[in-house]
Amino acid sequence: EDRVVSVAAGADMGGPIPCWGVTLTLRDGTLQAAVTQTGGKLLWLTSDTADFSPERSLEECRESALKFLQRNGYETMQPTYFQVYEGVAVISFAATQGDTLLYPDLIKVQLRMDTAQVVGLEARNYLMNHGPRGLLSPKISLEEAEGRVSARLQVEQGRLCLIPTDSGEKLCYEFRGTWEGQLYLCYINAENGRQEQLLKVIEGETGIEAV
Repeated sequence: EDRVVSVAAGADMGGPIPCWGVTLTLRDGTLQAAVTQTGGKLLWLTSDTADFSPERSLEECRESALKFLQRNGYETMQPTYFQVYEGVAVISFAATQGDTLLYPDLIKVQLRMDTAQVVGLEARNYLMNHGPRGLLSPKISLEEAEGRVSARLQVEQGRLCLIPTDSGEKLCYEFRGTWEGQLYLCYINAENGRQEQLLKVIEGETGIEAV
């Protein structure tokens, strides 16, 4: 990018994903990066500075992050959760296969909110998990799955997704709904109709996350 003044080699890294280390000197700071030795993918990126003025909107940051991911070979990504810390937006993106959201294939992008420029990235989960899953064909319909959601939950929307569990990945319908003013995510197994997870969504001024 035009913000890069110089690039220097850093220490190589081993482990499950061998990488080359890279130091990027910018006009307004320094970034450290790790680039995979197989495929040349950006594994992680981190900045030596923080605490920026929150001048840009979260939507501007999302758009900037999506463009950055696409330029670096991470395509068909969809934003999920976000957090904001001292002028830095941390936005999680999950890969998609067709209309199915792949939660195991997750990338976190950090952006400075004064310029909406990317200053951090973590793609280990994506690189460890991503690949074609074959046919993601549910055995029950969206309507049938919604019928398995607790009647106490007022469902707003549903979609197909793949979630990680202790026993491996499972194809589920994710239903977003409310109960007593609180937002929840309910995951119904798309093969047998069983409830796999029920998560409370915490929304606040600093972000949104599911617990």
